[in-house]
Amino acid sequence: MNATSLTVEGYTDTPPEPGTTPGTARFTLIHFPATPDRAAPEAPEALLECSTTHPGLTHLLLSQVQPGDLLHVTGTLTRPPDGNGLARLQVEALEVRDVALPVLDPLAVECSGSYVYVVDATNPQVPVFTHAGKWIGQADTPDAVGTPHQAPPPRLTSTATPNPAHQHPAPRRRMREPMLTSPSPRDTFHGRIADVVTHLIAEGLPLTAPTPPSAAPHEPGTAPEPVGRTTLAWCTAALMLANHHHTPIHQQAPSADALMRERGVRGLAELHSDLHHGAPVDYNFTRCPYCSGTADDPTEPTCEELRCPPEAEFADHYHLCPVCDGAQYAPEYHAEERLTELDRLLTDTISTPRPSRLGLPRRR
Repeated sequence: MNATSLTVEGYTDTPPEPGTTPGTARFTLIHFPATPDRAAPEAPEALLECSTTHPGLTHLLLSQVQPGDLLHVTGTLTRPPDGNGLARLQVEALEVRDVALPVLDPLAVECSGSYVYVVDATNPQVPVFTHAGKWIGQADTPDAVGTPHQAPPPRLTSTATPNPAHQHPAPRRRMREPMLTSPSPRDTFHGRIADVVTHLIAEGLPLTAPTPPSAAPHEPGTAPEPVGRTTLAWCTAALMLANHHHTPIHQQAPSADALMRERGVRGLAELHSDLHHGAPVDYNFTRCPYCSGTADDPTEPTCEELRCPPEAEFADHYHLCPVCDGAQYAPEYHAEERLTELDRLLTDTISTPRPSRLGLPRRR
């Protein structure tokens, strides 16, 4: 075999896979010519079978690179002696020049008026939710949900939570994990729910947490209520745990189930403090993970749901976020306010004479 040093740019054709030995990875790279052939403009100049034994490059390939990314690679090229088969490139250096847009097909999340529904090419049923993440049911087609401008109540065929064991499992895909982003309009909360629900469906997890086994039988009417995994509180808890531990969302599903079952939405404040080593969190300077700093309850509950006093229903009052208790996230404003207060306290301390031990004023 003839070995030559080569630096080339190309697009990943397949998802990188672990190699035959631990700490290695392999992938296929398509290199297009600088001057394409007019007779066959789609024909690539080279289809390279790449591999690497570098631990850092292996981690980068298996954790971040996806099909369609543009890579700039340098390595040693070996060609097969008989001229048949693909040329092999042992990669020694790699740089990601451009990232392909994540492909979510065959899953797609759409909005229609007051409803959010998931279109899955592998599932004939269409799951339907409210914008707050409440499970509504399943429809036969997306048209049965309604149009974005006029969305009547969807024509549902079932209101039971889907069981993944009775569905065709969605194919596993390399998906980038959604992150908690800066506040924007209410679509931020809808998008947070849609990203988590899409991930759960792709991983084949049920949208309602299974009831944990109990050592003692429950008395009639005291059994724990099922935990829904489509609520904004559950999705926020799963994202907080996944981002903190750097794991996929579905691996944190049992922890999020336990938190919502034991503490409810107010448990998010305790979780936020625990993730900061138990330190208290000042939401005037730290953005609330639930309401994203808006100070209002993002689910927009009614007075009847919150059991507000009857006289409050006629007053213009706000329903504050149950996690940050309506704290106004404005770090620059609060920092200036606190500095002004500290200056005042320091001035008062300096200007106030301290009495001596004998009770007489100190001589200046």
